[in-house]
Amino acid sequence: MIRPNKTTLSTALLIINAKLGYCDGELLEKITFWWFGNISSGEGWSLMKNIAAAGSSGKLTRSAWDSIKAGIPVLKDKSLEDVAGDKLLPDA
Repeated sequence: MIRPNKTTLSTALLIINAKLGYCDGELLEKITFWWFGNISSGEGWSLMKNIAAAGSSGKLTRSAWDSIKAGIPVLKDKSLEDVAGDKLLPDA
């Protein structure tokens, strides 16, 4: 069974970031239907709560986003602004 956690959630949110060009809307729809078709209802509920929490959580600092970006090699050529989007705290 798939167990949603901070890593899988962060990865999922990065995949759906249109600026990163991972997949178009049609592919994202297929992935979403596959994912929800292959997890239990309890896991789906936990995932939806995690997504809601991520959507309403605060912004991260540049160093926090650098840390996330560093752990995902495919993002090395992407700007921090594209990766973080509106979740990047402005520089102090």
